[in-house]
Amino acid sequence: MICVCTGQSGLHKKKYLESVQKCAQLKGKDFRLYNIGDLMYQADSSIPPGKILSLPLDKLNLLVERAFRDTLEQIRNAGNPDVIINAHAVFRYKRGLIPGTSFKLLHQINPDCYITLIDDVHEIKANLDSEHPGLYSYGDVLVWREEEILITKIFAELSDKPFFLVPKKHNPEVLCRLLLSPDVRRVYTSFPITNIQGRPEIIAAVERFKRELSRDFVVFDPYTISEKKLEYLANSARKNRKRYFYIGIGKVRGRKKIAVADVDAIIPQIDQQIISRDLQLIDQSHMVIAYVAAHPNGEPVHSAGTQKEVQYASEQGKDVYFICTPTREPGPFERDAATRIFRSVEEARENLAR
Repeated sequence: MICVCTGQSGLHKKKYLESVQKCAQLKGKDFRLYNIGDLMYQADSSIPPGKILSLPLDKLNLLVERAFRDTLEQIRNAGNPDVIINAHAVFRYKRGLIPGTSFKLLHQINPDCYITLIDDVHEIKANLDSEHPGLYSYGDVLVWREEEILITKIFAELSDKPFFLVPKKHNPEVLCRLLLSPDVRRVYTSFPITNIQGRPEIIAAVERFKRELSRDFVVFDPYTISEKKLEYLANSARKNRKRYFYIGIGKVRGRKKIAVADVDAIIPQIDQQIISRDLQLIDQSHMVIAYVAAHPNGEPVHSAGTQKEVQYASEQGKDVYFICTPTREPGPFERDAATRIFRSVEEARENLAR
């Protein structure tokens, strides 16, 4: 198994992929991790840390090519081991777009699959600002993310190999399982988001729904990208006549100050990418399992997103399953859209796990 994993700068992919590597080792599998950026620096020790993109383009391209050729040679000398190649599809820097690889080099390596890692825009921006203060706007970060996804997906399609989009906030176990157990079925989990805010009991039930399904499936969770909350925080700040707000970054890295005007400028991009990203996650899944949460009176919690996701999955010929917790019977539209309806997570697992 050879996997090429791409993603924009500021993701800290290396640390995440090392966690995936450790996860595989615990399962008795030894994945070798090749970091193209490290190999480029090793090829020329005179380059100061963080300055490699300032090199003349011809020298930069030669370093990229050398790193991939060294990787190919090591893979062949090792007898074609299981490999993860950590790379960029494209760089964004002061002089514009810079290729991070080439299809010719990838074709020689012949990967079995391609993966792009992504994360919330404010997380990436905070990481980039720590290395290149003020160089990238929030809009730049969102565009760069789309470029990484699109170019990597094109490489996969040209090679007739699978492509997967994986938010980095997924547990490394998800990516490990995706690579080690390709026969395990992949599930897109659909559930209400906006209309359950401030309802901790429903949020807890949704979290349990996802956690239980992950016992049997590779589960893709759309809410592992939660940057839509930037709009809500900006609106709240505006109501309080503030021009900025703070948001937590990472688990231990403190808070970041964000201007309301910066968020206003990217709301259309965030909304557009929510739709395209969620549809991609559905495309790469075998089925959709939708959780229909209930209000205290037993009526279902409305979710326009779930309706759209179920419709799209059905149009793609995928199985769609509902877990209906409300006390009322499912309506005609739910019965028409569903491959099958379950009344609990346990019933769904019992019938779908294999």
